[in-house]
Formats: sequence, C-alpha cells, structure tokens
Amino acid sequence: MPFCIHCGSQEPEGMAFCGSCGQSMTTLSTTTNSHNPLQQSMVTQTRNDPLAETVASAPAPLPIEESPAATHFSKDGRVTTRVPRPTAQGKKPLPLKTIMPHLPACIRLPGRWGLVLALIVLMGGGGIWATWYLLAPSAYDQFVMKNGIQFGFDAQHSGFNPYETELSPTTVALLVQAWTATTNRAISSSPAVANGVIYAGTSDGKLYAFKADGCDQSTCPPLWTAATDGSISSSPAVLNGVAYVNSAYVHPNDGKLYAFRADGCGQVTCSPLWSARTGRTNSSPVVDNGVIYVSSGDNKLYAFKANSCGQPICSPLWTATASKASFSSPAVANGVIYVSSGDSKLYAFKANGCGQVTCSPLWTAATADAIASPPVVAKGVVYVSSGDGQVQTANSQRGDSQSGKSLGSLLSGSHYQAYSKLYAFKADGCGQVTCSPLWTTTISGVILASPAVANGVVYVDAGDDKLYAFKADGCGQPTCSPLWTAATDLTFSSPTVANGVVYVASGKGKLYALKANGCDQTVCSPLWTATTGSAIGSSPVVANGMVYVGTNSGMLYAFHRK
Repeated sequence: MPFCIHCGSQEPEGMAFCGSCGQSMTTLSTTTNSHNPLQQSMVTQTRNDPLAETVASAPAPLPIEESPAATHFSKDGRVTTRVPRPTAQGKKPLPLKTIMPHLPACIRLPGRWGLVLALIVLMGGGGIWATWYLLAPSAYDQFVMKNGIQFGFDAQHSGFNPYETELSPTTVALLVQAWTATTNRAISSSPAVANGVIYAGTSDGKLYAFKADGCDQSTCPPLWTAATDGSISSSPAVLNGVAYVNSAYVHPNDGKLYAFRADGCGQVTCSPLWSARTGRTNSSPVVDNGVIYVSSGDNKLYAFKANSCGQPICSPLWTATASKASFSSPAVANGVIYVSSGDSKLYAFKANGCGQVTCSPLWTAATADAIASPPVVAKGVVYVSSGDGQVQTANSQRGDSQSGKSLGSLLSGSHYQAYSKLYAFKADGCGQVTCSPLWTTTISGVILASPAVANGVVYVDAGDDKLYAFKADGCGQPTCSPLWTAATDLTFSSPTVANGVVYVASGKGKLYALKANGCDQTVCSPLWTATTGSAIGSSPVVANGMVYVGTNSGMLYAFHRK
C-alpha cells in the first residue's frame, strides 16, 4: 500500500486523496538505490547471515523489498538495520519524522532478555542507517534473574559457574586488583553478585551492598547497608529482588533470617521487609521453588515461604529435627533437601515437606565423625566431608588411644594431626533407612568447607595446605586416590570453578587460580596468585569477568582483567 507524502499515513491502493490529512496521494518508489554500494553490500552480507532471521517478527510496514532482511548482528552485540528512505516520484525523500514511526521499535530475541535500545540515526546515501546497541544481560545475569544466586552458586552448592566467558586458563594471569571496599568487621562468608550489585555480610551483623563493577575509584563506598541483631557469618542469597541473610546471636537458640529489598530502600541504612526466628546459625540460606531453607544450632531445619507471610515476623512452613546441631547450609536437588549434622549423619528430607508441622527424613547416612561442611549435589551424587574419627599426636601413631577425638578438638592447636574423609552417596538414597557410601577417600587435613563439583571432577580444600581433585564418579573402588593436588596455604574455604579455572583462597591471605583439568602432573602449580592484607575465610566468587573475595580484616577485594 502507498504512503502519503504529506503525513506518512499508509493508505489502500487506488486512493486519490489521503484519508488522514486529505492531501493528494502520490505513489512511492519501492525500489532500492542500486547505485549505493553500501546498501548492496549490507543486503548481501545480511542474506548470508543466519542470525538475521531472529528479527523476522519485528514490525516492518514499509513496502521496501530489502527492509525485512537488511538487519545485521555483529559480534559486539550491535544490530544495524538498513532502511532506504521512500521517495515520491520526482519528489524529495520523505521527511525523517514520517519514516521514524515505521522503524522497528524493538528487536525480538529468544529467551528472557531485557534490552536497552539506543537508536542512532545517520542520514545519507538516499537512506537511513538505524543502529541499535543491545545492552543485553550476560548469561550469568540471566541465570541469576531466573534462578537467583546463593552460596556455592546454586541450590545444589556445586561451586560451579558455567556462564563465565572472560576469564579462562589463558587470560586469568591478567587479573589485577580493580577496587576494594572496607567494612567494619570480618567478612567470613562468600559474597553474592546479582544484578550489578555485590552483597557481603560481616561479623558485626551488617549486610553491605556495593556496585559490582566498582565506583571509578580504588576504594568504594557501599550503596547501602542493613543492620541485623547478631553476627553474619553466612552467605547472602538473592532472588526476585530480595536479599536473604542469616544472623546468629550468642545464645545457641537465638538467630534470625532476614529479608531485605535487593535494590535498597533509597536510604543509607535499610530495614528488613520481614524476619523469622531460628536457632543460632551460620547456615547460608538456600532458596528453591519458592521456599527458603535454614539449618540451625537448635537441631532443626526450617522451611519458610520465600515471598514472606505478609507479616513483619514469619513462622516456618515446617521444620525437621536432627539429634545434634547443624551449622552448615543445606542443599536442594530434585525435590530433596540434604542436611549435614554434628551427629555424624547426613539427612535427606522431602523439600516440599510432609504435610505435617514436623517432618521425618527419607533416609540418613552415617559418617565417621561430625560433618562440618555443607553437602553438595551433582549428577545424582551427594558429597559430604567429615573427620574420620582418628588422629595422630606428636608421640603416637594414627589410630591409637587418641582416636575418636571430635572435629572441634582437632582445631585446638598443633597437638593433633587431623584426618578427614570425603564421602559420595547416591542422592536418591539406597532403598533403605540408612545408606552406605558409593566411595570415600581419606585426606590428612581438616575439611571444613564444601567441595566443588564441575565437569566430572570434585575439588576439595583441606587444612594440610593442599587442594585435591578426584574423579566425581569414583574410581571403581571403595577408596579413591586424587587425580592431582596443588599446594596452597591453610585453606578452609570452598573452591570455585569457572570456565576451566578453579579458584581457592587461603587462611594466609592468598588467592590461587589453577587449571581445572590439571597439569598432566600429580602436583600442579597455580596459573595466578594474589595477596590480600589478611587471612581469607570466605570462598572466592567469579562473575562477569571479575573475582571477589572478603577477608577477616573486613576488606572486600575485586579483581578484573588488566
């Protein structure tokens, strides 16, 4: 259908006068400018570009032959659309304001992409160049928008970020310090990065929010803070615009779960949306399928509605009881929640409860000693670590009369040499009330942090100054040996794996990056190291080409590629 050259209205064929403005109609040329080599080159390039088909559903009312196809996606995320300006026969080209309403208002892309479109119009050569710069969220950001972020990256605590693209074994050596931030007390839990903000809790009971990409200064102030009534030694969880964090009091039966607006409150200090009473806990909250789970020092597992109860203080949906306290974060996978406990047991419960106020486990599994680390679930296997119930003193052999020391006693000094075990159990149980492991391994150090699992390998930090790598599906034997090890310094935090690199932090203030698939040797050297000002108790976090870690001195460090 032709266009009115006066108002730009599109009218039916054969109309002598425009139905919108009443002016005389004139037929418009629908041919391209064959003398414009840029236009012909663009059309040729686009016809050979399969990505151009993604804009087939974009509005294109102009009757121009090449208009629907003349859109090109470049590797830097730029979309360029060639829209020749219609001209009246023997007349000047139509004014720009006539054409603008007919340009595509957006480009439809698959998935839940939020787009910010900046339209730059350049005139010349008998046509219009319209360029959209697509500021689409990264793959990491898209995952967080849909699933949230929490300790260990996901509800399974895998410790694996599969969406990292900037940092790799070939580029990680280019990492340099980007910025730092100072808090009042120790950051002993992993930060969380969501929607351009990094959240960190401190031992003085504050939650801090900083811009994840810094502030154009070497030292950055917080966007906002929030106070709790206790000490925060758990990692925040962020989902659907809410940041959750646990706070522990001195009393073993006192603790709280807090929910804050993730984008702040427009003030320097924010108050919670709601809170819930739990026992004293160091457990990082876990969010899955609209429910938030917390394990606690009062021997209980708590389940709350993630979107609150409509009141300032909420009650749990249900609870479950173990025979001893659990201070580590639960893990959720395939409708089952796994909880490790100080009674040397792993518990498995139905994640949606049991229809009662208090629930019983689906099954349990026994370990040789108390389980201090959170469970990790990957590909149908749940991994936990514990002491192995045996120690060696300076004047004795391992397994003599000193055997049976608790894990806590092993940390009291250098009088004991501790040994730990890593266990692998079937995640769906064994058809019995009590299950045995698929395989185990013994390590000469204290494992206080959860392992990380990525691409068929389990990575474990131990207190013997080593990182261990094992085959995730075992070795075909009841007891397995590591694929390789790497020397570190007194590591008590969980490893993080991203894009072929495994990151570990040490109690002596060092960050290490190692090749995740090893080095073809039994002992591997790091690809990159960095030194902080004090001991590191938190696990490193990798997001969008940056590495973050908190220290016991209250410093938050951010590293990026040089």
